[in-house]
Amino acid sequence: MKYIKDSFFTIGTRFLLVIIGLFSSIVLARLLGPIGRGQWAQLLLPVTLMFRVLVFGLPTAQIYCANKLNFNKKQVFSNVLSLIAIFSIISIPIYLFGIRYLYEMFFSSTEYRLIKLACILVPVEIALLVLSNTFLINRGINSFNLLQLLRPVVFIILLLTAIFLIEIDVHMILTIYMISLFIIFLVMIYMLLKAKYSFSLSLNFKVVKSLLRYGLKDHLGQIFIILNERIDLWIISYFLNISQVGIYTIALVATKLVQIPDAIGMNLFPVMTIEEQDRGGVLSQKVLRISIAISVLMILPLFLVAKPVINFLYGNEFLTAVIPFVILLPLTFTNSVGKICRAYLSGNGLPQIASFASGVSLVVSIFFGIVFIKRWGIVGAALTATTSSTIYAGIMFIWFIKVSNHSVLSSLIVKPEDLRQLFREGAGLWKKLVS
Repeated sequence: MKYIKDSFFTIGTRFLLVIIGLFSSIVLARLLGPIGRGQWAQLLLPVTLMFRVLVFGLPTAQIYCANKLNFNKKQVFSNVLSLIAIFSIISIPIYLFGIRYLYEMFFSSTEYRLIKLACILVPVEIALLVLSNTFLINRGINSFNLLQLLRPVVFIILLLTAIFLIEIDVHMILTIYMISLFIIFLVMIYMLLKAKYSFSLSLNFKVVKSLLRYGLKDHLGQIFIILNERIDLWIISYFLNISQVGIYTIALVATKLVQIPDAIGMNLFPVMTIEEQDRGGVLSQKVLRISIAISVLMILPLFLVAKPVINFLYGNEFLTAVIPFVILLPLTFTNSVGKICRAYLSGNGLPQIASFASGVSLVVSIFFGIVFIKRWGIVGAALTATTSSTIYAGIMFIWFIKVSNHSVLSSLIVKPEDLRQLFREGAGLWKKLVS
């Protein structure tokens, strides 16, 4: 099955991304300490929020309209580029005003000029997402994975080079990050030109209508999701000090060690847009079971070795991240379930379900976040994040069962054939990697 094979190659890529990301987080933590690491996290918070606000659900709409509605793929691409350009220009004054307000409320521990400088990242991130989705539309998962891998590689190479040449602070890290994104942007343009993609701008009423109709249904959910993923850091920034932001960020980063199962759902959405509903349901069910098996195998050992792992990787300054890290480990399971179910439902024209689920979990995150973080600090933040993610995954799973007409047990209980396929494909991937 091609999708399963692609998923294992994506898992291989994700594994390398985890290793590189882990190394990068260690370098940043050692260079900056808790306070500097917290400032770096705060710089990226408004960027990720405004990125989702300005994208208007167009990247997912791009994939859906190209595959499900059978529009000309290059025409869809041109219309998406045009809409992104229009929305970006219109939103500039709104964005600049919003940044000032957010800074005064949440980010006063970080220099305002750095917050403004980070704004440049927003249109670049949008462009990178739209361009990389072009590879997914055309089932170019290997090219997509290559670009995902190059991004942190370029950043860490530039960072390590700079360490030996100049003094490193948050401002310099931001500069290096921006340069790395520009390099990746040029590489992506080159790859698209090599694949004979044109970069024309056009607006076709029928295509635009379809893009916005689907994109806006998904847009609110995307905003809710990014808020859900970052609201704990926003609340910590408001109630606690900058060093707690840095320590909690390390706990979040450390959980990425075991979020490799997310890779299984990464390329599921494009597949769902071209599969019939029944076949897509069977495939999603299998993917769900395999993801559960991988999640369980990966998180159980870390419950036992969390403290020495954090101490060894990040040092004594970050030891208070151990308990939040342990509490956050179930996110590996809940995130995988949520993403797989979302891919199936959105691929079948139901992105609004994810919007509803993420809205409910966001309300939970805000309420419990304020109560728990004020009382228990970053431990309360971890409890909030895990609770919210569980609720989101639960809602998405219920709807997945309802729409796919599969039973709960057949979707969750790992079958012997799943394990055989898991080991077979894993062994095949290993042979290709070492050969």
